[in-house]
Amino acid sequence: MRIRVFVVMAVISTLAVSSLSFRPETSAVENLFHSQVIRVLHELEHFSEDIERHENADVLKTHFISSRLAYKRSSILIDYFFPILFKSINGPDLRYAEDDNPDLIHDPHGFQVMERMLYGKPDLTQLKNECDALIQIFRSINEQPELLFKFRDELVYDAMKSATIRLVALGITGFDSPIALNSIDESVSVLEGLEDILKLYDQPKPLQLINGSKQYLLGNNNFNSFDRLKFIKEFADPVYVSLSASILSSGYLLPFERRPLNQMSQSIFSDSLFDINFFSPNERYKMNTGRIALGKSLFYDSIFSKTVKRTCAGCHNPSRYFTDGLKVPAGIISSVKLKRNTPTLLGAAFQTKFFYDSRASTLENQLNSVVHNVDEMNGSLQESIERILEHKTYSDAFKKEYPNDKQSVTEYNIANAISSYIRSLSTFNSRFDRYMRGKAELTANEKRGFNLFAGKAKCATCHYIPLFNGLVPPQFSETESEVLGVPASRGSSIADDDEGKYTFTKSQIHKHAFKTPTLRNVTRTAPYMHNGVYNTLEEVMDFYNKGGGVGQNIHLDNQTLAADPLNLSKKEIKSIIAFLSTLND
Repeated sequence: MRIRVFVVMAVISTLAVSSLSFRPETSAVENLFHSQVIRVLHELEHFSEDIERHENADVLKTHFISSRLAYKRSSILIDYFFPILFKSINGPDLRYAEDDNPDLIHDPHGFQVMERMLYGKPDLTQLKNECDALIQIFRSINEQPELLFKFRDELVYDAMKSATIRLVALGITGFDSPIALNSIDESVSVLEGLEDILKLYDQPKPLQLINGSKQYLLGNNNFNSFDRLKFIKEFADPVYVSLSASILSSGYLLPFERRPLNQMSQSIFSDSLFDINFFSPNERYKMNTGRIALGKSLFYDSIFSKTVKRTCAGCHNPSRYFTDGLKVPAGIISSVKLKRNTPTLLGAAFQTKFFYDSRASTLENQLNSVVHNVDEMNGSLQESIERILEHKTYSDAFKKEYPNDKQSVTEYNIANAISSYIRSLSTFNSRFDRYMRGKAELTANEKRGFNLFAGKAKCATCHYIPLFNGLVPPQFSETESEVLGVPASRGSSIADDDEGKYTFTKSQIHKHAFKTPTLRNVTRTAPYMHNGVYNTLEEVMDFYNKGGGVGQNIHLDNQTLAADPLNLSKKEIKSIIAFLSTLND
């Protein structure tokens, strides 16, 4: 997983704001920031001294937790304004490589690495080295220049909204504290950090909601029994709504530019939370109703295949939720089987990597690859141009939808039209979505399933709320891949021979890595996994419950899925599957 610098940290233009209720001196935010960072440094330095004195494990854990709580209180400003440092502060305890330099493999560092050391068999020398490295990072943060420029009101408010999403998607799910499971207490610290900032802005409404959220957490702090659904719906999302309302009423708006979240959307579960244009090419190729209609016609046309018999819909059948229901599809020559299962196109637009192996960065590039693949369509977009030009309806439609192009029918415009149709296949109108908006109900069993999904079962630490795919919050700019150890066949102790992302990056840690797919409509899109090895969700859940490949006696050196059994009962698994059914559109 990689965390990139968030889009808003690029060039920021000045906004003239009006009807401001109360604005603190920028130095007040800066002073708060320094006081929070100094508190983290104090705790870490105390922790480092304890390690050096060889204090017992209980003492070390106590001071480690204190350091984590101090960090979480400061994380609203640190995580937002210094995102490039996040990996070294609180990134996952997994080796990683950058996509643009896959040969360079980085070792993990930060709080999660120290947590693993501390809750296992600690090597005090290594533990102290990690702690001291973290101290140096926080010292460098504390000495950063030009903070007056960074802490602009609109950015500080956006940081608070971002922190609220992080709280929901990563905080209460155990992502940040996978071993100690101190997630609930840490979430209280995040809320205290929000309070610290809002007091500077004199915002009584969100402060009142945050106080209620804190009280709920303090009274319900058992990780496994915590009612996450109630907390998100009745406490966390109202905080987000209130922050959004404060922004609109006070004028703390960001410049209108490309970013994944629509700042005018006022709920984490709004159908307009995500801006589809962020996941699209530039302004020239934005989707519109005409391009969607044209793309839809092309999607059902066999004009691109060499045999002029295969269509996109042949594998992505709408009646099967845009899959084909097969383990793997047949190639253009029916005797040839393709290597990978057909994924749904519903919600496919909301990611930044495409194909199971993440080799394409846009839908347009993916479409190009599919058409030219010798086993899939064995076609040519260039050759299809002549066919389209001879088709008056298509030719006229391209002229209308791409009027500024000297040649309207081009390979890219064809791909863009079909991609526009695919981008339209996202409704955010499942029963779960409607429940979060107060317009539908869930059963007690479905609610129990969500709480297991986002808690004990740790599903939400890879399938992130609210998209339920691998697009990493709160930046929503990087699509994650995982190494699960998927078997070649059900019950086999031999790993599937598909090497996934490694096939094009050649980075050793990407062997058998596959993109984390969406779970929306998952109960309707069997079979499962990249090779279609499992026919039912019960089989999938059994695989995860046993620790992935390790539980199948498949031992991959780079498995990223935690190998510990989840210890879910059959009843709990049924509840999780019941919840997953509420994600059907």
